[in-house]
Amino acid sequence: AVQVGLFKKESKSLRENAEKLNRVIDNTAGSYPFHAKSTSFNGYAKIAGKTSFHLTFPNAYDPIERGVLDQSFQLNQDIIAKSKAKLNFKYRRGFMTKTSVLTVEMSGDGGVTWNRLGKTIRGLSDTQLKNSVTLSSRRIPQSSAPIRIRFRYYRDGGSIYTHEAAPESPTGIFIDEIITKNCDWLSLRKTLPLSSIDDQFEFSAQTAGTSLISGNQWQLRMQNQLGGKWFPYGPAKSVNITVP
Repeated sequence: AVQVGLFKKESKSLRENAEKLNRVIDNTAGSYPFHAKSTSFNGYAKIAGKTSFHLTFPNAYDPIERGVLDQSFQLNQDIIAKSKAKLNFKYRRGFMTKTSVLTVEMSGDGGVTWNRLGKTIRGLSDTQLKNSVTLSSRRIPQSSAPIRIRFRYYRDGGSIYTHEAAPESPTGIFIDEIITKNCDWLSLRKTLPLSSIDDQFEFSAQTAGTSLISGNQWQLRMQNQLGGKWFPYGPAKSVNITVP
């Protein structure tokens, strides 16, 4: 199957927090609370609001992957990074050994490959909690092509804390208040399926499902389904709306 995604470019800061449950792509194991309540773990999960994003190792060994599973989540928005673009977020370490690592990554090909943004965040002590909330900032390289952002938690050798071994303890790391600066982002407004005989489609107010206002910018991107799986959107066709 093939469909066309109609994206409207929004020129304002993108703000994500754990209060909005459908704004990120959860790639965690599902065996621990990804949206951790601020009252969880004796209040340790509190950063800004009532919930925070939680990444921790579910167990010490996965028999399928034959090792420790990486845990991650992805912002469910495509971003256009302008000059001096930044990504800011707040985090709080739980029980996190020095070989437990959080990295922020970007992808310019829909998640096929990823590159690190800035320095990694590691545990500070193998035995003690570090109770402070920290503000972190990452520079995003300028790009006219849409990019994706993800947070990934992984093991870099050595011992780790796992949720399975200590389900009542604040293992891993908690993240919240994710904000972009000097970035546009693409808001998916509609998807249009194409039939097997279509070789073109009409972009109009009717197909977009909204008025096309002069000065607005849109991006049209195709997406393919193969074997029951939808693959990432392809390259963008930019459209600038002008007065006839």
